[in-house]
Amino acid sequence: MSGPLILPWKGVSPRIAADAFIAPNAVLIGDIEIGSQSSIWFGCTIRADVHFVRIGSRTNIQDGTIIHINTGTHHCIIGQRVTVGHGAIIHACTVEDDCMIGIAAVVLDGAVVERNAIVAAGAVVQLTQHASDPVGLYVNDKLVAYGEVVVVEDKLAVQLTEIVKRSRMDPGNNR
Repeated sequence: MSGPLILPWKGVSPRIAADAFIAPNAVLIGDIEIGSQSSIWFGCTIRADVHFVRIGSRTNIQDGTIIHINTGTHHCIIGQRVTVGHGAIIHACTVEDDCMIGIAAVVLDGAVVERNAIVAAGAVVQLTQHASDPVGLYVNDKLVAYGEVVVVEDKLAVQLTEIVKRSRMDPGNNR
């Protein structure tokens, strides 16, 4: 299997920490920085052709994720110790440190997912929203309270658990 596809765009090449893992079929284009001990898994595309993308250290971008930016108006910053679930779309937004973005979630242009927030699988975070509650959980634009059970399409989707309770008591122990 060959290495990842890493391409310059308008003379700017991705900059990747020496100890970061980039899967063999990941695609990285343009003004991208990837921090130490981060991982970009199989089938991910990160395209920084019209603005920049920054990914902090110890961040995990899981299989099939797409990260992109918006022409001249919104860059994309993903902080440290962030987990982005399989098939998520992170578009021209900010995801602060210590967040978790669920499988197939979409975070759109200008949105800010603030430190320690959790965005549920399949959720959409839009421009006007700030996922700001520490260890907040968002399902289809709704902030979910601690202990609340959320039903999506007649299926149990999420129930916050003791893990969240522990991370509120010790924000440094949430991964």
